[in-house]
Amino acid sequence: MKQVGVASALLLLGSLVVCAGSEKAIPPQEMTNGSVAQMVKAGIAQDLIVTAIAESEPHFRFDSNSLIALQQAGVADDLVRAMAAKQYGQPIPGFAGVAPAVATAAMAPVNSGTGAVLSGTVQRVPNPNEHYNARLGTVDFGVGGGVFIDKNLAPAAHPAALTTTSVALHKYAAIYGEFGYTHLASGSGNLYGYNVSANAYLLDYGAGGKFTIPTGTRIVPYGTFGFGRSNLRASASVSGVGSDSAGEAAWNFNFGGGVNVFATRNVGINLDFRAYRPSKDGYGFWYERAAFGVFYQFNNKAI
Repeated sequence: MKQVGVASALLLLGSLVVCAGSEKAIPPQEMTNGSVAQMVKAGIAQDLIVTAIAESEPHFRFDSNSLIALQQAGVADDLVRAMAAKQYGQPIPGFAGVAPAVATAAMAPVNSGTGAVLSGTVQRVPNPNEHYNARLGTVDFGVGGGVFIDKNLAPAAHPAALTTTSVALHKYAAIYGEFGYTHLASGSGNLYGYNVSANAYLLDYGAGGKFTIPTGTRIVPYGTFGFGRSNLRASASVSGVGSDSAGEAAWNFNFGGGVNVFATRNVGINLDFRAYRPSKDGYGFWYERAAFGVFYQFNNKAI
């Protein structure tokens, strides 16, 4: 009986070995940027997508166009980091379900469009939102309309326009120039049989410094300070008689700030507020301008 039992056990063990040897391992599924974007679009939970990335054979790309396409597809930054970690053989942040591959000094270059990975060093993957940051040479042009708040010359909120152009020296600092126009008053009527019309406006122009606060998002606040020239002009004309004009100019100091909100990589809306202190008290102690408009920023490649 013992011999039969041993023989039966050996036969059973042999059968298990044969069955195990005949079972084929399922190869990892290939994944690309498009695969991840489709899973996001399908509404699959992010942790499940990370698991799929961890168990995949990665064929991801991280050149600037690919990163922009991922962002436009709604792929979260955490997923992009998980893709990069898997592609370059590094541990996926916050994921412990699959033992990650260990990068070695003999790691082969990866054709990701951003360059090779050599000697086990993983190339930094840019944040897709960094292309909203300025860099040396970035030019920002904006034009807006709003109100000029006057408490002294002609107390009221007058329609105003503001145009600015800035050139970045760094992602935190830039120099700017501006030109503003404010309509103060106008009117016409009949006086002693003559048609009389009058107009008063304020021109101001100047330059200064701009300090930007990069947030890594589409919302980029900034502050400004500068010096300029305020030019108050008034003109009147009388039909059949002639016209005359007069003006007074004064230097001013100004400061303010605002925020740029990007709608696309280059275009967005802007809210700007400036306070001005002219050198002549005849202008009033302070006057302010609030403007809402659009801007265009170019030469702003990802850092």
